[in-house]
Amino acid sequence: MNRIFSLLTFISIITISNAQNLSSSPYSGFGLGEPQFDQNIVLSSMAGISSTYISEIGNEVNFSNPAANQNLNFTTFNVGFNNTFSSLKANNLSEKNSVSYISDISLGFALSEKFKFGLGFQPFSTVGYDVSRIDSLKQADDKYILNSNNFKGEGGLNSLHSFVSYTLKPNLSVGLRVNYIFGNVSKDHEINNFEYNYITNNYEKKDLVTGYETDVNIATYNFTTGITYKMKVKENHNLTLGGTFGFGFDANSDFNYLKSTYYYNSFGTKSNVDTLSFGTNKGKLSLPKNFSLGVAYGKTLKWNAAFDFKWTEGVDYTFPNEKGIFQNNYKVAVGGWIIPNINSYKSYFDKIIYRGGFYYQSGALEVNSKDISQIGLTLGIGLPIAKRGQAPSYINLGVEFGRQGTKSDNLIQEDFMKFKIGINLNDIWFRKRKFN
Repeated sequence: MNRIFSLLTFISIITISNAQNLSSSPYSGFGLGEPQFDQNIVLSSMAGISSTYISEIGNEVNFSNPAANQNLNFTTFNVGFNNTFSSLKANNLSEKNSVSYISDISLGFALSEKFKFGLGFQPFSTVGYDVSRIDSLKQADDKYILNSNNFKGEGGLNSLHSFVSYTLKPNLSVGLRVNYIFGNVSKDHEINNFEYNYITNNYEKKDLVTGYETDVNIATYNFTTGITYKMKVKENHNLTLGGTFGFGFDANSDFNYLKSTYYYNSFGTKSNVDTLSFGTNKGKLSLPKNFSLGVAYGKTLKWNAAFDFKWTEGVDYTFPNEKGIFQNNYKVAVGGWIIPNINSYKSYFDKIIYRGGFYYQSGALEVNSKDISQIGLTLGIGLPIAKRGQAPSYINLGVEFGRQGTKSDNLIQEDFMKFKIGINLNDIWFRKRKFN
């Protein structure tokens, strides 16, 4: 019954999370939005050092590197939640936002001693922004023509994914991850003209609002391979090497577009709508190739420190009325974990997993000749909740402090803080119990 309940919970959470509003960042307005994949709580609490992360306790799934699951001994169910607070600053203006959402769900288990398998669901990219820009053109001594451009967007892509890993030798494993990526992105651009008399301080609408609406549906696949090699350096000390390669993909998509003019009535809804053009176009959006390399060193069940490097290929993207380039970019991260004494009988705090890390990501976006880079500091803990003698389960807590963008050159600086909480429940499936 518990196994059936876990599977039903897994499916129902996927259904609920498919309708979440996940972003409030203005930088999510480019292309298919801000990347969100590979952000489970355990890995993100260590700045995302995923290429070499192999759970020594054997109860955590690593989807980022599908090969890094050779220690998966228990059937493990994970669910995580993310609450992001952001502060946007541009010139002398500022705004605060917050969003909450389910960040990841996964189920993993050992099919045999050498074969491991996992199934998961996670946001792949997010779109959520509402930005206005006002341009003025002086017409006479006492009047200005104001041109208001309003940009809004919502939606994003989701990933339903699975992995299989195989242990070739005790210290060498390979793996494959398959992602089914699907979702919808909607973008609106409104142009509104006003005449402003700065002597009488009055605004007067001069024209109808002109609106450009774009809606795109996407469904495609992506594949990632991985490898890990772990060798013993000295007693209880190990060196781990790991890497991944993502193949990228061209996603066939249908672009629905609508151009119309209208007024907004006193209730804030559109009226007198006049459709100028509409239709559907076929198009392609590219998912970029990427690779990662990592190295880690640590003492078994005591501590581990790692370095990760990830490179992502730049790709072109085209929406109706929008065309741009994501440039080649990279991410470097250092992070790790420590357990004071996992077998402690005296102190609960000695059995807690303490995590931390730091990362820098170069800008995939270039706006006004500025790279929109990102920097962040992460912290986290894993609180054991299983009774002695049972499979180890944890409540995972994490926090991330970061910044992207800049206030110079009429851009937006975004400072954010993410609070993360998740639960890791474990049991033994597919193996006969010797004792009840």
